[in-house]
Amino acid sequence: MAFQLALGHNNAAGLADLVTLPVSPGPPYTPGLKYARTIIPSSQKKYRDGLYTEWRFSFLTKAQRAAFETQAGLSEAVPWSEVTINTLTNDYTTFDTYNAIIWRPDPEDSYTMDRGKLLDVVYRLVQLEAL
Repeated sequence: MAFQLALGHNNAAGLADLVTLPVSPGPPYTPGLKYARTIIPSSQKKYRDGLYTEWRFSFLTKAQRAAFETQAGLSEAVPWSEVTINTLTNDYTTFDTYNAIIWRPDPEDSYTMDRGKLLDVVYRLVQLEAL
Protein backbone atom coordinates (compact mmCIF):
# COMPACT_ATOMS: atom_id res chain seq x y z
CA MET A 1 0.00 0.00 0.00
CA ALA A 2 0.94 3.62 -0.27
CA PHE A 3 -0.19 7.12 0.58
CA GLN A 4 -3.12 7.73 -1.75
CA LEU A 5 -5.76 10.40 -2.29
CA ALA A 6 -9.00 10.82 -4.26
CA LEU A 7 -11.42 13.74 -4.51
CA GLY A 8 -14.74 13.33 -2.73
CA HIS A 9 -15.89 11.15 0.13
CA ASN A 10 -16.47 7.40 -0.31
CA ASN A 11 -14.21 7.31 -3.38
CA ALA A 12 -11.95 4.35 -2.57
CA ALA A 13 -12.13 3.24 -6.21
CA GLY A 14 -10.61 6.57 -7.29
CA LEU A 15 -7.58 6.44 -4.96
CA ALA A 16 -4.30 7.27 -6.70
CA ASP A 17 -0.73 7.60 -5.45
CA LEU A 18 0.26 11.12 -4.44
CA VAL A 19 1.57 13.04 -7.44
CA THR A 20 4.67 14.11 -5.48
CA LEU A 21 5.80 10.47 -5.43
CA PRO A 22 8.15 8.83 -6.29
CA VAL A 23 9.92 12.13 -6.93
CA SER A 24 11.96 13.57 -4.08
CA PRO A 25 11.13 14.24 -1.20
CA GLY A 26 9.34 10.90 -1.10
CA PRO A 27 6.30 10.03 1.00
CA PRO A 28 5.03 12.40 3.66
CA TYR A 29 5.81 11.84 7.30
CA THR A 30 2.73 11.27 9.45
CA PRO A 31 2.48 11.24 13.24
CA GLY A 32 -0.26 8.62 12.98
CA LEU A 33 -3.90 9.11 13.89
CA LYS A 34 -4.60 11.63 16.64
CA TYR A 35 -7.64 12.91 18.49
CA ALA A 36 -8.37 16.62 18.35
CA ARG A 37 -9.67 16.73 21.90
CA THR A 38 -10.39 14.66 24.97
CA ILE A 39 -13.77 15.31 26.57
CA ILE A 40 -14.55 14.61 30.23
CA PRO A 41 -18.30 14.92 30.82
CA SER A 42 -19.87 15.10 34.26
CA SER A 43 -19.83 11.28 34.49
CA GLN A 44 -15.99 11.58 34.56
CA LYS A 45 -15.61 8.95 31.82
CA LYS A 46 -13.41 10.62 29.28
CA TYR A 47 -13.73 9.97 25.57
CA ARG A 48 -11.94 11.27 22.52
CA ASP A 49 -13.44 13.19 19.67
CA GLY A 50 -12.27 14.38 16.26
CA LEU A 51 -9.83 11.94 14.66
CA TYR A 52 -7.20 13.64 12.47
CA THR A 53 -3.74 13.17 10.98
CA GLU A 54 -1.14 15.27 9.19
CA TRP A 55 0.91 14.73 6.06
CA ARG A 56 4.25 16.47 6.55
CA PHE A 57 6.63 17.00 3.65
CA SER A 58 10.18 17.94 4.60
CA PHE A 59 10.22 20.06 1.45
CA LEU A 60 8.29 20.59 -1.78
CA THR A 61 9.14 22.56 -4.88
CA LYS A 62 6.51 25.04 -6.01
CA ALA A 63 5.64 22.70 -8.89
CA GLN A 64 5.23 19.72 -6.53
CA ARG A 65 3.02 21.76 -4.21
CA ALA A 66 0.88 22.92 -7.13
CA ALA A 67 0.53 19.35 -8.47
CA PHE A 68 -0.38 17.96 -5.03
CA GLU A 69 -2.90 20.71 -4.34
CA THR A 70 -4.49 20.16 -7.76
CA GLN A 71 -4.82 16.45 -6.95
CA ALA A 72 -6.39 17.35 -3.58
CA GLY A 73 -8.74 19.97 -5.05
CA LEU A 74 -7.06 22.83 -3.16
CA SER A 75 -6.20 26.37 -4.27
CA GLU A 76 -5.96 29.86 -2.82
CA ALA A 77 -9.69 30.24 -3.45
CA VAL A 78 -10.52 26.75 -2.08
CA PRO A 79 -8.65 26.20 1.22
CA TRP A 80 -10.27 22.82 2.06
CA SER A 81 -11.62 19.84 0.20
CA GLU A 82 -13.47 16.59 0.91
CA VAL A 83 -11.21 13.65 0.05
CA THR A 84 -10.78 9.92 0.48
CA ILE A 85 -7.30 8.97 1.69
CA ASN A 86 -5.15 5.95 2.31
CA THR A 87 -2.76 6.73 5.18
CA LEU A 88 -0.64 5.06 7.83
CA THR A 89 -2.29 4.06 11.07
CA ASN A 90 -0.66 4.28 14.51
CA ASP A 91 1.43 1.14 14.05
CA TYR A 92 3.27 2.87 11.16
CA THR A 93 3.13 -0.29 9.02
CA THR A 94 -0.56 -0.59 8.16
CA PHE A 95 -2.43 1.63 5.73
CA ASP A 96 -6.17 2.22 6.05
CA THR A 97 -8.76 4.18 4.05
CA TYR A 98 -10.67 7.17 5.44
CA ASN A 99 -12.95 9.97 4.38
CA ALA A 100 -11.36 13.26 5.41
CA ILE A 101 -11.28 16.99 4.91
CA ILE A 102 -7.88 18.27 3.84
CA TRP A 103 -6.83 21.82 4.69
CA ARG A 104 -4.40 23.89 2.63
CA PRO A 105 -1.66 25.28 4.88
CA ASP A 106 -1.34 29.03 5.22
CA PRO A 107 1.97 29.84 3.48
CA GLU A 108 2.90 32.47 6.06
CA ASP A 109 2.37 30.12 9.00
CA SER A 110 3.54 26.75 7.83
CA TYR A 111 6.65 26.91 5.68
CA THR A 112 9.56 29.01 4.49
CA MET A 113 11.39 29.25 1.19
CA ASP A 114 14.96 28.02 0.85
CA ARG A 115 16.68 27.76 -2.54
CA GLY A 116 13.37 27.50 -4.36
CA LYS A 117 11.93 24.87 -2.01
CA LEU A 118 9.13 25.14 0.53
CA LEU A 119 10.30 23.65 3.83
CA ASP A 120 8.20 21.65 6.32
CA VAL A 121 4.88 21.78 4.47
CA VAL A 122 2.05 20.33 6.59
CA TYR A 123 -1.38 19.36 5.29
CA ARG A 124 -3.91 18.64 8.04
CA LEU A 125 -6.53 15.97 7.39
CA VAL A 126 -9.45 16.30 9.80
CA GLN A 127 -12.78 14.61 10.53
CA LEU A 128 -11.43 11.18 9.58
CA GLU A 129 -14.06 8.46 9.14
CA ALA A 130 -12.92 4.92 8.41
CA LEU A 131 -14.33 3.26 5.30
